[in-house]
Amino acid sequence: MRKQRESSRTSARKRQVGFTVKEPFVDNTPIEKIERKPDLISSEGRRERRPRGVIKNTSDAEQVGSSDYLMNIQNRHSNQTIYILGNGPEIACLDDRTYETIKNGISIGTNATHLIFPKTTYYVAGHPIHYVLNCKHGLVDKSRFYHGWDITQDIDYEKNRTVRYENIPRSPVYSEEYRNQISFSAINIACLMNPSRIIFIGIDMKSNQRFYDQNTSLKEKLLEQVKSIQKEAKSSQLSEDTNNTINILTGKMSINYANTYGSFRGEYTRVFKEMRSIGIQPVIHNANSILAEAGADILENIDERSSSNHSGKKRKSKNTK
Repeated sequence: MRKQRESSRTSARKRQVGFTVKEPFVDNTPIEKIERKPDLISSEGRRERRPRGVIKNTSDAEQVGSSDYLMNIQNRHSNQTIYILGNGPEIACLDDRTYETIKNGISIGTNATHLIFPKTTYYVAGHPIHYVLNCKHGLVDKSRFYHGWDITQDIDYEKNRTVRYENIPRSPVYSEEYRNQISFSAINIACLMNPSRIIFIGIDMKSNQRFYDQNTSLKEKLLEQVKSIQKEAKSSQLSEDTNNTINILTGKMSINYANTYGSFRGEYTRVFKEMRSIGIQPVIHNANSILAEAGADILENIDERSSSNHSGKKRKSKNTK
């Protein structure tokens, strides 16, 4: 009877999300008796073949904060789900159940996602202003990854659990041509961790709109945060990036992102094919996206939203002044 109930719950999950659900890997072997297997990604960045499974290391409590722990991300989340969070309009329109699932899962934030998800597991940025914004106004459980200009004058990398992106290995899906595009950086990081699937939220690559463009209070909050950093900026790199961001937020400067995103479709197609070859399923939460066109699996019922949203206004008592 118990097996029948478990089978029923599994079938329900399959119907709900619309793709094969991989059962969680449970390993009850004592740590001292576990045989270490070769890593999926070698330290030199070569692809290695090994059975999928969990590699036990010393506990996070013993390692978090150490430079070795921050950099050694290979196979850290074997057979788990990782959410990569973008800054598209979708991220502010998640229903309560989806929001809580992401919040309690393994997530990689990017750019200004701290306005919607104040705390993520990881964070990655390429622009100095985005990185400093997250250090000052966001939280991470594990570590941040940064591949922009050196701004040690402005921020303490070690204090903010930061790894320079160029110091981590390259996964089999690493994109050289688009290495500075934030979603490809996040994919490389996520694939090094060897999950069973990566779910993309707020990454449609078709719109010039960011989630904060549709919410005046969020945009004003972001502008206020950027201006406060502008006053404290010491390096010319952070100062320049901050000024450009202020000009964009106030409408003095515009960038047509949509015109450039179309060129990414072919690279996403290659990346998703490579992900599947190493056992990682790409999943998109928005059917109207270049990622869906590139071959990512699509969640069912993605257009169904609750009447409430997570634009920051609803959680004003927690996230706004």
